[in-house]
Amino acid sequence: AWSRGSGAHGHVEPPDPGHVVLVDALRELPPQQRRTLTLHYLCDLTVEQIAGETGLSGSTIKTHLVRGRAALAHRLRDPRIEEAPDV
Repeated sequence: AWSRGSGAHGHVEPPDPGHVVLVDALRELPPQQRRTLTLHYLCDLTVEQIAGETGLSGSTIKTHLVRGRAALAHRLRDPRIEEAPDV
């Protein structure tokens, strides 16, 4: 059993740097996009389930997913990699 006076502290691994970057990027999103992405990808809810939970239409949920993914892709882009020019 755990005892307050034991003085034994377990080692806690620091968060993965990639995880920290992702969480920071999610925090920068508008609340509706962040909530929709979280429910879809972390809670494995379908568009219909998210619509039921939030009271928003399915098309609005899809719009939040598209815009949220685009915003995350932009925020998570590696600035050291140049985009290929359009040909």
